[in-house]
Amino acid sequence: MSSRDKENVEASTNEHDDAETSNKKTKVDNIRGGSNVRSWIWLYFDRVYISDIRYAVCKVEMVKGKKCGVKYKNSTSNCSTHLSNVHGITEDQVQNKMMQNQ
Repeated sequence: MSSRDKENVEASTNEHDDAETSNKKTKVDNIRGGSNVRSWIWLYFDRVYISDIRYAVCKVEMVKGKKCGVKYKNSTSNCSTHLSNVHGITEDQVQNKMMQNQ
């Protein structure tokens, strides 16, 4: 097999893999589509897709009009740690505020 043929096979395989990955993500999103998120961190993070990869982006305001913007690959534990260490926001504080507002 010539090197050009090998390149064509590799390119075809990569395109197939990308399409398959995209289809899997679409299926997962369709299955989860309307479900409610359960973690408290989603009060402070937005879900964003970049190149078909789902990220959690911090939306806590650091300076007036400027959001934090730190990205995580959708790990709620990393997001929780970030909120606690960087912004001083903990799950207990959020739960207490919610109880006070009821």
